[in-house]
Amino acid sequence: MKIGTAVFTYNRSRHTKQVLDALKENYVIPEKLYLFQDGMRSKDDDIEWHKVNSLIKEVDWCKKEIIISKENKGLAKSIVSGVNYMFESCDAVIILEDDCIPTRNFINFMNQCLNFYSNNIAVYGVSGYSWPIDVQKKDKNDIYFSGRISTWGWGTWKNRWKKYDRDISILKRIRKNKEKSRYLETWGSDLERILQSTLDHKSDSWAIYWALRCIEDEGMIVTPYTSLIYNNGFDGTGENCGISDKYCVNLENDSQRIYSLPSETIFLDETMRAFAPLFGSYTALENNFENRINKENIIVYGIGNFFRRYEKILNEHYSISAFIDKNKEGFYAGREILKKGIENRSEKIVIMLDNMEECKKVKKYLIEEHKIPIKKIIIGKEFLNVCLT
Repeated sequence: MKIGTAVFTYNRSRHTKQVLDALKENYVIPEKLYLFQDGMRSKDDDIEWHKVNSLIKEVDWCKKEIIISKENKGLAKSIVSGVNYMFESCDAVIILEDDCIPTRNFINFMNQCLNFYSNNIAVYGVSGYSWPIDVQKKDKNDIYFSGRISTWGWGTWKNRWKKYDRDISILKRIRKNKEKSRYLETWGSDLERILQSTLDHKSDSWAIYWALRCIEDEGMIVTPYTSLIYNNGFDGTGENCGISDKYCVNLENDSQRIYSLPSETIFLDETMRAFAPLFGSYTALENNFENRINKENIIVYGIGNFFRRYEKILNEHYSISAFIDKNKEGFYAGREILKKGIENRSEKIVIMLDNMEECKKVKKYLIEEHKIPIKKIIIGKEFLNVCLT
């Protein structure tokens, strides 16, 4: 199987040098290195752009191909067009951006995983980065499976990438399917926000469509327990990254050569639980672990930031059977979002809105329009005040 490795660059010479130096020191050198540089956006970028250009031309320690864009494509178009170009001659690809510094075992790890899972179509990709979650190795395996892609040192195969598409209707399709909505909230509760930001032209994300494609197809991502990537782009220079230490993780010590990879591809219960505080949903977890016994059923009014902030506490006390949200439809975390028949339900309704005046308006609306008895309506903020004191 022919595996190509790419580094995507633009005008960050310090970052680019760190990535190229680290790749040069890898125990396994890339079979072929594709060096992509986006076209210059403005004359203000001239000095740094030419520094990067010189760096990629100096690479002489492996077979290489340099592809310099004649125009400034931006991050999203650069990645997608570059990966498409590589798949004209490659069976699988390994992708690095100019702020993803690999450990010395990175190419070795990626090659082993891409070869081992090449024929398992349930596996959509391999991540060199390990998420900042508390998971422990199981059965001496060196990887676990998640349902969330990472774009910080990643790889995939040609037949999986063929499914990539900038499909703006994909989230609506997922929301209409009970099981897929559960899958979405287990691995990507933040993806709706990212998609909206992309559609509003506030960010330039190609990866949002790849993440949603993986979720719609219920794909799996090979993820190492210990990261082989350090992202140094959270210094304010990245296109989609600010300044943060949230995603700092421990790195592999480089001593390993052969990785233990399980043939059975399953999601571990502990992995899904560990993912919940990061990008997951405690409501979706209840579906998976059948811990809804001996809890009173409720309907939640409002699936916004206030609900998500206190979702764990709410699930510890109640079992959520459905939602009401005037701005959403379909399912959330495997629960129906009700549009009618509210007055026929037996559950209490918990209003999860931050603004007390809005809560009172909703309460009045439920009583007057849907004839809900006042004793069946709970103001979430009042409930939480009791729980948190």
